[in-house]
Amino acid sequence: MTRTIPLIIGLGIAAVLTIILCTFTGPAGFGFVTTAPGAADIVGGIRLPRVLSAFFVGASLAVSGAAMQSLFRNPMADPYILGTSSGGALGASLAIVFFGGFFVPVFAWIGAIVAMLIVWAIASRRGVISVETLL
Repeated sequence: MTRTIPLIIGLGIAAVLTIILCTFTGPAGFGFVTTAPGAADIVGGIRLPRVLSAFFVGASLAVSGAAMQSLFRNPMADPYILGTSSGGALGASLAIVFFGGFFVPVFAWIGAIVAMLIVWAIASRRGVISVETLL
């Protein structure tokens, strides 16, 4: 417990430094301090949104993976066990076929949730839901 807080603080500092470093480095050829024309547009309009979205997507994947592993009490658990990935893939395919790919993330999320609810409904038919029943 005594080593956990410094570790969390260190990882938070590393995350912030990584976001800053990734935002201000790239193939455009300017660094942290520059007066190049268009630098603010590139950093603020392109790089920063991409870096932040990558950070938050990675963080949400880590949280969902940890939740899946704690649910099954198995460090090797992944989204393929309950069909979450398959439901997401089905939803994404439906969005591509019917909407030309415009709503792919929304439909993938809905498909994953529906797949989880179907598995949960099938597992709860007998009244008691255990990890073994879900698997």
